[in-house]
Amino acid sequence: MVANTGAPGAATPDRPFYAAYEQQSGKLVIVYDKNLNQRNDFYWKTWDGLSLSAESGFNYIGGNGNDNEAIIHFRMTSKSNSNEIAMILEDATNQGASVFIWNPGAATFGNQWTVTTT
Repeated sequence: MVANTGAPGAATPDRPFYAAYEQQSGKLVIVYDKNLNQRNDFYWKTWDGLSLSAESGFNYIGGNGNDNEAIIHFRMTSKSNSNEIAMILEDATNQGASVFIWNPGAATFGNQWTVTTT
């Protein structure tokens, strides 16, 4: 899958990536799905204005084996006067949506909630 960075439309309704800034540090957090059969379900990198971080991944489904979730939408919003970022994703494979909070101190997503499973 190649990420389409144009405007969503009928032919390209999916948005398997998103980005938001930490409001205090100005660091950009970029999330994306690689559409691969791997242990991690989504990935992220950060940009501090000078360099792009190494890739990190998150396995929110659990288990130790590989799986292939198709994350078709991400949406993020930054908390004012904070470095916290809320993210919601839509998992087309498991027909669900989950919410995560970016932990800037640990540079990872945590505090996971399942919003819907249908």
